[in-house]
Formats: sequence, C-alpha cells, structure tokens
Amino acid sequence: MTRDTNIKIKAIVLLPVVGVTAFLFHFVWEMWQAPFYQGMSEASHWSSVILCSRASFGDAFIAMFAYLLVAWVSRNFAWIYKMKMGWWWMYIATGLVITLILEYLATEVFDRWQYSEIMPQLWGLGTGITPIIQWLIVPLVSLWAARIFCLGLNRRK
Repeated sequence: MTRDTNIKIKAIVLLPVVGVTAFLFHFVWEMWQAPFYQGMSEASHWSSVILCSRASFGDAFIAMFAYLLVAWVSRNFAWIYKMKMGWWWMYIATGLVITLILEYLATEVFDRWQYSEIMPQLWGLGTGITPIIQWLIVPLVSLWAARIFCLGLNRRK
C-alpha cells in the first residue's frame, strides 16, 4: 500500500471512530446525569437505557457535525492528529452552542423533557448546567480516545 492509500483509509475511519467514541462516552455521562431529569429516577432500567441511548446518538451526531465543521474550516479532515488548540476549541464551542440551543428548545419551547429539582440551571435561560459541563468535558475525552485509537490503527500498517 502506498502512503496516499493509507491516508485515505485513515480518513474513512476517522469520522466513524469519532462518532462511536462520542456515543460511548456521552452514554456514560447521560446515565450518570439521569437523576437530574424528571422521571428518570423512577423509570425502569430499560427505559433509562433507551432514553440515554437516544440522547447519546444525538450527541454523537453533534460530535460528528462539529468534527466535519472543523475539518472544513481547517481544510484538514485529519485535524485530530494536529494538536492545534483553536481547532479543539472550535469543536467544543460548536457542540456547546448546539447543546444550549437544543436544551433550551426541548425544555422551554417544546416541553420534551424537564429538569428535576436538583438540576442547577443557567440564570436567564433555564438551561441545565450538567449538559453544559458535559460538552466541556466529554468531547475532550472522546476526541482524545478517538485519536489514540486511530493512531494505533495507523501503527498496525
């Protein structure tokens, strides 16, 4: 295999790896923060798994969208291998802005879910703090894990 072929294979693998790692880490977070949402403490285990899986799929799509946005802006699909802080911050900021909008719409406009009384909220917006913290911590961990996994794949060649 030539070097160009290896680069294309890496690019094909990158986005699914980003999506899968984002799903896994966000799922753990979603299960952890379940008591901060109304009805989740009383829900059956399977119902909680289904709801948290659905939320984690949404988080994974946000993560992949943010990854593609940074790839487009940086003109580098494999930007995860370059440790430029501006790209990482753009990734986090994109996910954070989307999360703020979706949480506001879900809780204040469409009444899709409600926070429990233990959820700390942003003053003025009413958006929960745990989803905001989630998009500050989980993306860094999941991108780091995706990067390590892909670097390991590249070494196998």
